[in-house]
Amino acid sequence: RASKNLAAKDITGTSDPYCIIDLLRNGEIFHSLGQTDVQWKELNPEFRHRAFQCVLDDPDGTLIPESTLRITIMDRDKYKKDDFLGVVYFNLAKHQRVPLMWFKTSQNAARDGERVTGDILLEYRIEIPVDDGVEAEEEEELKDR
Repeated sequence: RASKNLAAKDITGTSDPYCIIDLLRNGEIFHSLGQTDVQWKELNPEFRHRAFQCVLDDPDGTLIPESTLRITIMDRDKYKKDDFLGVVYFNLAKHQRVPLMWFKTSQNAARDGERVTGDILLEYRIEIPVDDGVEAEEEEELKDR
């Protein structure tokens, strides 16, 4: 939803932040949920995207417990590689629902001594869909009566 106190990466003393949202499995991206719009010249942006949704086929129930939600904050640059601003990780086996709250961005992922500061406001929940096959079986039983 928002970030605050991000590092200034542009010569104007601001940044142009956006977030990239991915699901990781064994440290590798297996599903990209998308990214927010760039918020130009902001150190305390409010992102327009309020929700990202995906449906994952997980018949054996192992995909979600072995997955990590990663939200990476980047600074858009026109003439060079985008700058890293921070990242947060959530182990989905431990946290299937996180209420709206502020989280400190991790400095562990900073590259080449980059300055990483800031917080991100977010919430998420994992919803396990009800098996439609059960409802279909029940409907068939009713038809047979």
